[in-house]
Amino acid sequence: MAYEKDNSKILSETALHCQNNDYKIIHGIIVDTIEKLKLESSTIGVVSAGFSVFIKEPYLPDLSVAPQGRAPAVATGIKRVRPNCVVFTCQEDGDLASSGLSEIIHAANRGENITAIFINHATYSTADDQIPLGESPDEKPRLLTCSFGAADAANPPKIPEILATLDKPVYITRVALNIEDNVEQAKKAIYNAFKLQSENKGFSFVEVISPRAANDNDAIIEEQLQEYHKKVLEKFPVKTFKDTYNVDKP
Repeated sequence: MAYEKDNSKILSETALHCQNNDYKIIHGIIVDTIEKLKLESSTIGVVSAGFSVFIKEPYLPDLSVAPQGRAPAVATGIKRVRPNCVVFTCQEDGDLASSGLSEIIHAANRGENITAIFINHATYSTADDQIPLGESPDEKPRLLTCSFGAADAANPPKIPEILATLDKPVYITRVALNIEDNVEQAKKAIYNAFKLQSENKGFSFVEVISPRAANDNDAIIEEQLQEYHKKVLEKFPVKTFKDTYNVDKP
């Protein structure tokens, strides 16, 4: 399968993304990283449920669409039959951290030589039993469609902290896109993750904090959005949790 290279679409108005422009930034960083490492002809991406599937519109490598939550399993299969390819996944929070939680844990625990990009909106919109950040703990969250209230529901799990307890992953980090310095850090993290895989070092994982307000809060004004970012980053601090080969050091 071949895709015509046209990176200009990534930041264009015609590119398919949701209201959150962070998608354009994340997809652009991935494309730039592949070009810098000269991996255009050997990269295979695996996407799943959510807006991550729209990476195929402006994207350059081969792409596979996995069932919801199963991107790490599909990526594992591809990598094992095409070990010379660089294989990455791109998933959102409800997909990776709810329906696909077991898949990402087992892929990391096996030390699969793949790269996982986790876009964390902190809404968990496909998860009926988790509370989106920013919702009041005193009332039933709007995204909670099941019968029980917040007191009986789960808080969004901290995936990098969980994966960092495993022996085989070599690089696990959390980045954000709320300010320019953090965007530069995100570029470095994604570059490091892809480079480690290209050198056959092992499993790498980059969580990108990209918060969106839930439901009717999508129209939140800019100053409120900055406050929302602050609240989310208090719960999900930017940090490298595991760096076996010290790639984060200057």
